[in-house]
Amino acid sequence: MKPIEYYQVSTVAQAISLLAKYQEKAAILAGGSDLFGMMKDGPEGPKFKMPQHLIDIKGIKDLNTIKEQKGSLKIGATTTLSEISSSRLIAERFPLLAQAAGQVGVPQIRNVGTLAGNLCQRPRCWYFRGKLFGNCLRKGGNDCYAQSGENQYHAIMGAEGCVMVFPSDMAPALMALNAKVEIATPNGNRTVPIEEFYIGPEKNVLRENILSPQEMVVRIEIPATPAGSKGLFL
Repeated sequence: MKPIEYYQVSTVAQAISLLAKYQEKAAILAGGSDLFGMMKDGPEGPKFKMPQHLIDIKGIKDLNTIKEQKGSLKIGATTTLSEISSSRLIAERFPLLAQAAGQVGVPQIRNVGTLAGNLCQRPRCWYFRGKLFGNCLRKGGNDCYAQSGENQYHAIMGAEGCVMVFPSDMAPALMALNAKVEIATPNGNRTVPIEEFYIGPEKNVLRENILSPQEMVVRIEIPATPAGSKGLFL
């Protein structure tokens, strides 16, 4: 790994200040299960570089919470997938979400992986992740190697441009529950429905969500479900 600057913060305001200062050169660190693997692989391209500044948000206590409030449920960004899957409150109110969290990876991953990290992880496409494919569209190049390469896990039918598939299990579960994403910005917080949080690969931009380099996810809010609702995650 290349040399990096490491920052520990205790408030969201401190994190946002550092993001605003370093922009694309910074990255949020929570569990690190996705970020560290990619930094070790170093898959850089014309418009995609590894971060030089890591902002550790695990010290922000307010982000590691599961709270019920007026019928809705609020889950902090750094709440781990293990905490979600084992929460009695979530199992009783939103079993669909507990099921989804319990199916992510293996226990070791769920113990460190966070809710926001799962929602903001980068594509698992091996061409995007590989050092040898610097001209990948998702890295600012001109080619999608998966179009004619190893693409059994991609969405190539009728597609143009990048054909990556987003890997989050939590995202579709939260969409089914009509969840909203609360985002911290330099100008205050904003909230969007989770289905509006993502950007499809057909847009050919270098990111998968609407976050600017100065923004971060702080929590997810799930409204109360109608009486008699049932859910199952497969």
